[in-house]
Amino acid sequence: MKIIYVMDPYDGWCYAGSEHILRLYMRYRSLLEFEVLPAGMLRGELCCHHRPENATAALRSLKTIEKETKAQFGEKHKQALQNEEFLMDSEIPCRAIMAVRQLTPEQTIPFTHALLHARFNHGMDLNDTATYLELCELLDIDKQAFYQVFSSAETKELTNRSFQVADELAETFPTLLYVDDDMTLNLAKGYTPYDILDLRIDRILKGEATGLEED
Repeated sequence: MKIIYVMDPYDGWCYAGSEHILRLYMRYRSLLEFEVLPAGMLRGELCCHHRPENATAALRSLKTIEKETKAQFGEKHKQALQNEEFLMDSEIPCRAIMAVRQLTPEQTIPFTHALLHARFNHGMDLNDTATYLELCELLDIDKQAFYQVFSSAETKELTNRSFQVADELAETFPTLLYVDDDMTLNLAKGYTPYDILDLRIDRILKGEATGLEED
């Protein structure tokens, strides 16, 4: 039995719900396996630089997310939206998540949570390896081991495979799935409040009816 968390490091709704995912992980990790599936929302031709003409629309989007979720985006992130040199390329932070997933699976959810906060709260550069080494230090992950795995061809290939699976499983982010030998249930398609997620998982574990969509 496991929970699959499909997300992207550049998705503001994923940031807004990241605290919920961390809480669920801390509550249910002894009962369920948790797997982070990075989605690669901005990759290849979809990679893009911040544009001043898009800053107003981006800030408007942040306000919508804040209003609907009560999450707060940091001022440093809002300032970073004005930096034209900043390239948004999901492959790099997604590969960082996959590196941690290989090294220390139990730290993948906390690392992903910290990564989203690094971007959307502190405005840190997800193209800079130093960002991930700082997060590794914060979570007591071996920095040298992380760098080796992060830089490997194998991890790049695993990241690309993750994108392919995410494309099949999710149409929006974040998506949360419950998977066991008999079924796959959609726990959430998009941002979902913690209490609802917690209730759905609790009912599944108790064998009660959930009314959830089954794939």
